[in-house]
Amino acid sequence: VNTDVTSPGATVALGLMYLQTNNTAVAAHLATPDTHFALDYVRPDFIMLRVVSRFLILWDSVKPTRQWVQEQVPLIIRTYIDGSEAKQKAEEEKKKKSGQDEKK
Repeated sequence: VNTDVTSPGATVALGLMYLQTNNTAVAAHLATPDTHFALDYVRPDFIMLRVVSRFLILWDSVKPTRQWVQEQVPLIIRTYIDGSEAKQKAEEEKKKKSGQDEKK
């Protein structure tokens, strides 16, 4: 099976099947990659389809703000955005996350 052909349709179909259900279990399967390694194996257009489909499912969590849009960019990418608030927020989230990992 050629996933370059079937993946986009399946991703959108999944989003439409669970449209506005706010089903976090299904939406979790559409999460964006959060490591460099994982990003190397997913095409950028597929990531965009994942985000769109994820928020078709999590409809009630969509906000009409710039901050919400920036939060949808994976943390690993936000850290490389120069001269933006997203970089500062990404660094803060990274510190918080590392603090939580140390507590475990």
